This record gives sequence, structure tokens and C-alpha cells, in this order.
Amino acid sequence: MLTPINQPRQINLGYNKPQIQLIQKLLPVMPHESLDSFFFWNSGAEAVEASIKLARHATGKQNIIVVQGSYHGRTFGTMALTKSKTIYGAGYAPLMVRTPHSRAMDGDRRSRS
Repeated sequence: MLTPINQPRQINLGYNKPQIQLIQKLLPVMPHESLDSFFFWNSGAEAVEASIKLARHATGKQNIIVVQGSYHGRTFGTMALTKSKTIYGAGYAPLMVRTPHSRAMDGDRRSRS
């Protein structure tokens, strides 16, 4: 009988020549030799969703603070983080909870307009 630890996991891997060439260029400039694995996302929203999971796992906290006027994507999780236009999340409430927002940073050019 398989236990959760040794159950087979699904792995979908694929690569192409441009990715391999990019990795060959990145490896020599990585700040530490242990940083030798790369994952290429399908979309920016997928990367944002993964960063939400990583941040919550690493901190043990649920809140994700976003900047007012930001755009993160149109997936369910990223709609909750997008504060540039309310239309992106219209009709899908309730969105992901605990996503307080703040005003743009002082150094952000958009906050000066």
C-alpha cells in the first residue's frame, strides 16, 4: 500500500532549445551554485498565483498586501489582487479574502500623476 509520502506524483516537464540556451546563460550568473533549477511559467498570472502560495507557505500568514492601481491578472486569485479596475472582478464576488491594498509607493511614477 502506498503512503502519501511515496505515492507517485504527476510531473509535466517539457523543454525546448531556447529554454536550454537561456538556462546555459543564467547558470554562470546565479549568486549561488545551489540555484541551479529553473521553471518557466505559462503566464504572469500563473507566476503570481504561485507567489501567493509561496508567500503564504513561507510566512504562515494569509494576508497579501497589494498596491492600489495594480494589475496582477484575470485568474480567480489574481482578480482579488488586481486593484487597477474593479471591472476585472465584477460579477465574481466573493473573491479571495484577505487582500488589503495600499496606495502606491512614493517612488512609483504612477502615484505622481
